[in-house]
Formats: sequence, C-alpha cells, structure tokens
Amino acid sequence: MATRVRIIDYDPAWPLAFERAGGELQRLLSLPASAIEHVGSTAVPGLAAKPLIDIDVTVADPGTIPDLATRLENAGYQPRGSRHGDGVFAFLMPGDPGRRVYLCPPDSQTHRERVTFRDALRANPHLAFAYRVLKQELAGLYAEDGDRYTAAKGDFIRDAIAGTTASENALVPELAVTDFRRSRAFYVDLIGFQVLYERPDESFSFLTLGNAQLMIDQIGTGRTFDDATPLTPPLGRGLNLQLRVPDLSALVKRLERAGHPLVLPVEDTWYRRDDHEVGNRQCLVADPDGYLLRPFEDLGRRLRTGDAPDGLR
Repeated sequence: MATRVRIIDYDPAWPLAFERAGGELQRLLSLPASAIEHVGSTAVPGLAAKPLIDIDVTVADPGTIPDLATRLENAGYQPRGSRHGDGVFAFLMPGDPGRRVYLCPPDSQTHRERVTFRDALRANPHLAFAYRVLKQELAGLYAEDGDRYTAAKGDFIRDAIAGTTASENALVPELAVTDFRRSRAFYVDLIGFQVLYERPDESFSFLTLGNAQLMIDQIGTGRTFDDATPLTPPLGRGLNLQLRVPDLSALVKRLERAGHPLVLPVEDTWYRRDDHEVGNRQCLVADPDGYLLRPFEDLGRRLRTGDAPDGLR
C-alpha cells in the first residue's frame, strides 16, 4: 500500500529526538552508543525532511538480529521487512517525529552508502540545497505514493555518493565564463551539479553530476588559454553538451521558477543505433554565457520501425 509523503522544514529538535531514541535503543538492545547512528535527512542541519528519525544500528554478530528484532517488536516497533537485499531489517515507531530503525550487519553496503550520502550533504550546502529542492518537487508529484517518491530520488543519491569519490574523466570540458558566481549558481542550483573542488581565488570550480564532469573558469582570472582573442556572447557557438540527469521534469521546474527560459522545449526523440533506436526525453537550455546544455532522461530502446528523425544530432 502506498504511503503519503509529508515533507516539512528542518526542525532543530530532531537531533535531540535522535539522542533520546539512541539512548533508549542502547538500553533496549544492549549495544554501545557507537553502534547507533543518525542517518537520513533529519541528520542534516537545515534540510527539509519527513518528520521521521532514521537510525542505523550496526550489529556486530548478524546471528543476533532475530533476537534484537524481537526486542524491538516487543517495545512497539512495527517490522517493515528487509528491502535492500543485504540483510538490513527495518522497524517503524509512529510518532511526531516517528522513528525508523534499521538493524544492519557489520558489512552492510546500505549502511555505508547512507552514511556517505549524509556526510556529503553535511559537507556541501549546494548539494543539500539541490536535494531539498528535488525532495520538495517530488513530494508534490508523488504526494500519495511514498514508493515512487523514494525511487525517484535514487539517481540523485547514487550520483552524490559517486561524486564523493569521483576521479577525473579522460575528457572534461572547461567553460570560460564571464561571471563565475552567476555560472556557478546556474550549474549547481538549477542544473543540479555539485562542487567536487574549487579554487575561489581563481574563480574556478570542478563540478560533477553522476558520471558527468565539467569545469568553469572566469575569463581574466587565473590562467585563460584563449585570452588573446576577446570572446563575445553567446559563447560556445557550434557546441552543445548532452547531460544525463536524474529528473528532467524537476530540472525544468527549477528553471521555470528562476525565470530561465528553454531554448527548445522538452521533447521525446528517438535516434538510430544499428538495428534499434534509443530514446531521449530532452530539452535545450543556454547557460548565462550562451553555452548550450542538453539535459536528458533515457527512454530506453526499441526496434527500428523505419527512419527515425535525427532531432538535434
């Protein structure tokens, strides 16, 4: 049965609620404090979230999980089963805020990824802002379907986790921009990139979104390779950068709210590839200097039914 999605502004009482819950769980499960960790959005200061305290409990001996599960159930926690496939079991305690407790074996990938994502959000306010915007948009789209809401966040979370350990690709475009702060806000706040690293004194940022990587560098600050020839906007004529994004509709809504127009509206286009076609749901948008960006979602593949239009290619 689908669950309702309710996202509220950050409540500074959430860390205190975790401390109370953590103490109770220590006594109930006879575990050290180090085994009990606050995860999820309520663990990130300032982030809007469901009023639900997510708690990972790392169990040294997986063989004790059945006994610990019984203790939780006897204390009023509702068993929610194992949905991640690596031995993690969930339990829910309704309330305001509620609690969701996960019993995790010591080698749990689910637990590692939750901690990695939480730490990335805590360390990067731009990433946390983009996640807040995405959560609020998806809560509007899937207000009565918690499963779809959670699934729709998946690509963003995976991309953020990958971004914390991302290495540079063999080819990374560097865009010469006229206003570093304006371009940085466009790519981070509207498009959804996160900052992997930057040199503010040189007005330079290395950005990442999933497996996509991009550099922006202000003209005339630091080293500029083509400063012998003055650049006039729109820049990047003859080039458009295709970018896979986790949620195209959410990106378009962010652009609309910011009053940033599309160059071409959202379209579904199928491209020939050998004996089949691959589909993109895409649009075209210009950055503040005129560089063209083509964000898209993958529509999958199908058998060729005749000549497919080449669209923008």
